[in-house]
Amino acid sequence: MRPEKPTEFQVHHMCFDLAFGSATEDQRKRFEMAGVGRLEIERRVQVIKKSMAYIDLVSQIAPNPSTLDLIAYESFPTRIQRRWYETSILLRWAIPSTLAMSIGLFVVLTNPQWFPWLSLDPQVTLSEVEIAEVKRSDVIAGTSDNNEESTDSANQESIQIAAREETHPAPAPESAEIEGPVIAAKPEQIKATTPPVRPKPKGFVYRAHMNTSEVNEVATLISNRIVALGGTKAGNVELGWEQPKGRYFHFSVGAEHYDEIFNFLQQFGTLRISKDPHPRVMPEGQIRWILWLEWAAGAQQRASDVAAPNQPPIEAEPQEDTNSQIMKEEEASE
Repeated sequence: MRPEKPTEFQVHHMCFDLAFGSATEDQRKRFEMAGVGRLEIERRVQVIKKSMAYIDLVSQIAPNPSTLDLIAYESFPTRIQRRWYETSILLRWAIPSTLAMSIGLFVVLTNPQWFPWLSLDPQVTLSEVEIAEVKRSDVIAGTSDNNEESTDSANQESIQIAAREETHPAPAPESAEIEGPVIAAKPEQIKATTPPVRPKPKGFVYRAHMNTSEVNEVATLISNRIVALGGTKAGNVELGWEQPKGRYFHFSVGAEHYDEIFNFLQQFGTLRISKDPHPRVMPEGQIRWILWLEWAAGAQQRASDVAAPNQPPIEAEPQEDTNSQIMKEEEASE
């Protein structure tokens, strides 16, 4: 019966044994009977012997010291990279995190105009601080005056009592009478200090201005949008108050709709907006808007010509200046 064919690993192992002289002839015959050719075994044995001889020759070569130094040389970037990966993982995370936070803090401190939400309105803040300082100085001045008056009165009483003790006569017989006024100490008068007056809170208004050639159409869209967002008029006139030069909007709406209104108005033209102080403070969560929608240059005349092309010109009645009317309306709303 023919033996089972050996695996490649077994053949390779047997060839190494033959090359080193540890394999027997019986093992070789058994491999030949299993189907491994004799020539193939001898070829592999010769390759292994030549390889071992080459390794012996290479091991006898003496290396050059300069070559060893060149092999052992480590460049500065490589040395830094090796030391970086030899440090702990915690330190490798802490260094870039600290660097990123430092850069972010430096950018915020050197460019506050890029982060307007980190600071309050400059005008409102300055006025509040000024009022608080004036009131505080008055209180301090009043307290110091009271302390000076109390100190002066106490000093005068001490002088009077001391003078009475010094001028007191020597003990006299029982029958002698003592004449002279008796000076009584005046009770100290404590004046209550005036409590500091807190500055009155102030409100603000978003004042916007826009020019457009289609004032009436845009005013209708804006009025509908304000009503849809739950806004109401804040002054004494209706939304979109019509004036000779445009439309006037004075309304209040929820603070959460600021971005929505801002983006809605921008689609009709260039929007100029500012945040100004206002004497009235809105309820929590509400903001005040004043929008002036003005006709673009020449657009109002063209719209009038299109509306009535064949009618003769009508002399316009004298009207009050638009800015004066708006100022009166705002004063009435205050």
